[in-house]
Amino acid sequence: MAKRYFWLKLKKDFFKRHDIRIVEEMDNGKEYILFYLKLIAESVDHAGHLRFSDTIPYDEKMLSTITNTNIDIVRSACKIFSSLNLMECLDDGTLFLTESSKMIGSEESSTERVKKYREKQKLLSGNGMKRDETECNMLHVTKCNTYIDKDIDLDLKTKKEKEVKHRHGEYSHVLLTDKQFKDLTEKFGSVLLTSAIKILDEGIEEKGYKYKNHNLTIQKWPIKEARLAHQKKNGDPWE
Repeated sequence: MAKRYFWLKLKKDFFKRHDIRIVEEMDNGKEYILFYLKLIAESVDHAGHLRFSDTIPYDEKMLSTITNTNIDIVRSACKIFSSLNLMECLDDGTLFLTESSKMIGSEESSTERVKKYREKQKLLSGNGMKRDETECNMLHVTKCNTYIDKDIDLDLKTKKEKEVKHRHGEYSHVLLTDKQFKDLTEKFGSVLLTSAIKILDEGIEEKGYKYKNHNLTIQKWPIKEARLAHQKKNGDPWE
């Protein structure tokens, strides 16, 4: 099974953003910013959600331990991040970093191998080597004409135009690509989306619902039920 690599992307003007400057100028501001960057790095494999696992969200004490940050700094920073809309606390207690979708990227190891293979092939081809000679040197085989790299073949034929879907929800039934999750978050907000994912996930688990496209399905009755649940709980319609 191919490994999945994640990375953190910071724009050149990150430290010039108004919200980051406001935090940095506070007492202990630099510690808050360092803590924020550590949180982003910690959340990369959970799409911005700060979770120990799919069922266990991090609390402030756990965040203090894993980031090696003083607990008082953690508590103060979380309040500040929430007030500046850098962080949200979801219904299940999960802390969600609202800017994470703009800062996190990922790809599978097989994709990385394909990139390296192509780069080396171009380099060697540019030095005047023949195609067959290049492939033999690249793949380190004696019979290059019969060699098949299954990972490369899979990427080129089946993954070129298709993103990998990740599982969401307590029972991991809801399948969404990173782009779909990002678009849904921007369209409905993280709180409403998390509730809708929970509704769809439980429906699949308890009633055996089957849908081919969870991205389209979640925008219909799960979102509607999530809005009704919010209205019933808070006494006002979801805007």
